[in-house]
Amino acid sequence: MKMPICDTCLKTNTLCKVCNEKLKRREITKLDIELARTLYSIDRDYKLGDITFKKSVESDGLIIMIVGKGDVGSTVGRGGKVIRVLRRKFNKRIRVVEDTDDLKKLVGELIHPARITGVNIVYPVSGDAINKIRVDKASKDKMPIDASVIENAVRKIIKKDIEIVFE
Repeated sequence: MKMPICDTCLKTNTLCKVCNEKLKRREITKLDIELARTLYSIDRDYKLGDITFKKSVESDGLIIMIVGKGDVGSTVGRGGKVIRVLRRKFNKRIRVVEDTDDLKKLVGELIHPARITGVNIVYPVSGDAINKIRVDKASKDKMPIDASVIENAVRKIIKKDIEIVFE
């Protein structure tokens, strides 16, 4: 299992010097540490295997866990058992997505089963570019999470401005 903190810090309630520096530099968050320790503690019961947990983002009662390629299924667990354990512990909704640089894929995983029809980059006169995510209007009701929550979370993940529109 690959986690954002070292094995020693996973097993104890204290952080080593290196992991503490990561926390101070904001490379990791307290939520990352709590999630990593929880995943480590339930590994024996749920056999998570060799998953890679990269980081997490919290936004409006939603936790998005970013894991390595091909690790979503193992992190969710058979029948969603692992996610249920995490949901009970943190008392928040949890979505697990693969680490990717592809904005369309990232948002697509978060809004599934709603459907993305396209991604455009809009360059307003006033400043920075806005990534406009076009979602099929017919699938608006299928979105598992409110569009504003997804926009806030994705901004934290990719550090770019996005806007979800329904067409």
